[in-house]
Amino acid sequence: MKRLYNLSALIMVLMNANFYAQSCTTVNSFPFKETFEENSPSRSCWSQEVIGGNSPGYEAWVFQTGAGGGADYNIVNAHSGLLNASTQGFNPDSQIRLISPAMDVSALQTPTVSFFMGQESWGIYQNLLKVYYRISPTSQWKLLKTYFANVPNWKQEVLTLPEKSPELQLCFEGVMQTGRSNVLDDIVIGNSDSVETYPSACAPSTPSNNFESGSGDLKLLYLANDFNVAAHTNLTVTNIVLNTIDKGGIENYDISIKSSDDSGLPSETIYSYESVVPNSVVDLNERDGFTFRKNTFNLPSPAILVGGSVGNRYWLVVKAVNKVAENASFMESTTIKNSGKEIYFSGDGIQWNAVNNNVDGVFTLIGSCSETNPTEAFCTPKFNFLMSIDKVKIGTIDNASTNEVPYEDFSSVKSDVERGKTYPLQINAQTFAATSSQAITVFVDWNQNGFLGDEGEIYNIGNVTEADGNVITYQLAIPMSAALGNARMRIISDVNDFATFACNVFDQGQAEDYTLNILKENLAVSETGNKIKTAIYPNPA
Repeated sequence: MKRLYNLSALIMVLMNANFYAQSCTTVNSFPFKETFEENSPSRSCWSQEVIGGNSPGYEAWVFQTGAGGGADYNIVNAHSGLLNASTQGFNPDSQIRLISPAMDVSALQTPTVSFFMGQESWGIYQNLLKVYYRISPTSQWKLLKTYFANVPNWKQEVLTLPEKSPELQLCFEGVMQTGRSNVLDDIVIGNSDSVETYPSACAPSTPSNNFESGSGDLKLLYLANDFNVAAHTNLTVTNIVLNTIDKGGIENYDISIKSSDDSGLPSETIYSYESVVPNSVVDLNERDGFTFRKNTFNLPSPAILVGGSVGNRYWLVVKAVNKVAENASFMESTTIKNSGKEIYFSGDGIQWNAVNNNVDGVFTLIGSCSETNPTEAFCTPKFNFLMSIDKVKIGTIDNASTNEVPYEDFSSVKSDVERGKTYPLQINAQTFAATSSQAITVFVDWNQNGFLGDEGEIYNIGNVTEADGNVITYQLAIPMSAALGNARMRIISDVNDFATFACNVFDQGQAEDYTLNILKENLAVSETGNKIKTAIYPNPA
């Protein structure tokens, strides 16, 4: 079911009413920028559409600061200014669309859209963002890109618009999967040379807030500040900058970078720098006999931190050695948070506790970011209870499995398949009882973009029951549009209900991954047998 309505129809948006709104005519001046601030002249010209969902008065894109919702979320500020667009929704299957006003991009030479986005995971739950365009308000939406990974900090994306039109529209669709909110800010449309490209940043810095406060005593305690590296991103750190407050006497520092445990707290040490002294110290301010200092440490070799397939939280841990026992030393802190958790402290570097005044330490990580191949690792589904898939057959795949685990990666087991042909897919799966059934869903990454679930990639092939011998057979047609090469195939068995996404948390079942090697279609036998024949008849006398 679809519901189409303007932002002005929503209570939350009425609260954020745009009193500076212009009449919503076609945009024809570029570059066009949407900031979603109160004084934006075009904010009220964006409309919304909700697909699915069950809370029409609540599910929406709203204008607020950061992601919001719950605690311990990482995107706490707008990318710039005070406000950004953020999704809110209850239903885990709803799709919330934010639709731009019509834009005449026909005169642009290289039409391009730039935007800043984020979508932080909430444990194992992850929202998605899909970006569409259409050439007129009545034409079909065309998918530009799907963002399916954890993006815990503001990140710029730049996409080329493949078509020109006097009425082009963009659509940003937040797909609710119980993750933290999708966020958007600073959307710019124009020629590629008019879209400013910002340096990639995958780890935040926490700036000073006019020398607000301090935390610690660094000579007695370990202080830890968290930061995130986005999914499919590697952060290479070359320098660490720490802001401290002291009366003198700091001799050296112990600095380490730690991973996070299952609770998100500091865990294993990845990099350790003991008894190090800063390469440069800049005195920033004096207050009550204390000096605020900026300490820069050049690392002996780069620290490489990986985001992996879902993103990772790391911790920067600091302790000082002060040769003057009576001189306390602190880490500068601020209530303007730029990370999910506040400062944590520990007396032994093992047991950690929150400082409990909701502040972040002031620090900066200097380095570079690089994106990794998003197809290098597919997301992993979760199950509350196990109900096994016993056997899968398609092409040359004939794989029986007996392991009692929720997810099995058989992606090294593959079969050649040919575009345009149909192959019987047979699945044996267990059921809980004679009267129960398991719904079998198949996902195939036909376009090989690393995401299981684009249009035409999901097959609800039926239910297995004891009455049918716990076996189901489906005729899987290989699309002519399938990309050549290895395509991931995921089979999900779940009690009663078909899977709608490949990475949900399911009730009872199992998932298995395989690989289909897509080959180019051959001419059918009936066609290759046809010959072009020429008959020559004598001219009449």
